[in-house]
Amino acid sequence: EIIFIFGVGLGFAIFMAVIAFILAAFQARANQATAQPAAASTLAAEASDEGREGVHQTSSVYRTSVVMQDVCSKAFAWCWLWGLTWIMTDIEFFKMRHITPYFLEGKILLAIGCSCLALVIIFMLDKVQDNLLRQTGGKVSLKDVQHIVQEIVSAVGIMVGFSWEHSFDASVAAVSSTTSHPVEMKLGLTFLVMFVMVPAWRRHILAKSLFHGDAKDVKHKRRLASEKGLSYTPLAKVT
Repeated sequence: EIIFIFGVGLGFAIFMAVIAFILAAFQARANQATAQPAAASTLAAEASDEGREGVHQTSSVYRTSVVMQDVCSKAFAWCWLWGLTWIMTDIEFFKMRHITPYFLEGKILLAIGCSCLALVIIFMLDKVQDNLLRQTGGKVSLKDVQHIVQEIVSAVGIMVGFSWEHSFDASVAAVSSTTSHPVEMKLGLTFLVMFVMVPAWRRHILAKSLFHGDAKDVKHKRRLASEKGLSYTPLAKVT
């Protein structure tokens, strides 16, 4: 059963990578089909690029592919998380110490194990990406490979997030169970965790994610403009 659930999760990961490759190919074809003659100004070039992206992202094929990709990533995360849970349940070392992944200590150890496994997977994917580009001699698009690797890494990140979410939930339940009003205490601790975690997430993780997303978008539009022999300046800098 453990091998089966890991195999199912791996199948979802492969299917997700295939969808990512199809999305990259569909995007390239959409860019070619909606290509317009070079505009006379930078703002016209920007409007052309944004219109091209709008046509691409509003198509039914694109939306369906994105939904299927999200489904596969979450299915992969759940399959591997429960597979690791069952492996931990069968390990004799934890059985002798009465540590199971269904209680607080086991959930924390499982989350740490998932985090370590994620680091190993990310390191291996980075090596595979470099070797693939080196062996193919540039025949494989770097952008396509990076997109596929990014989707797999995101799915692994979902698995790590699920494992730590279980740990936080078990920690709040364990602390609240020691009080005379466990339900009220669990609600209060939930809000406390939210007030502590959300500002840190907003200040550090979200800010960096938005910054890198904007930088990637600007870099993409500059590349499209350079292919037309134009220059691109973000609207925020236009006076």
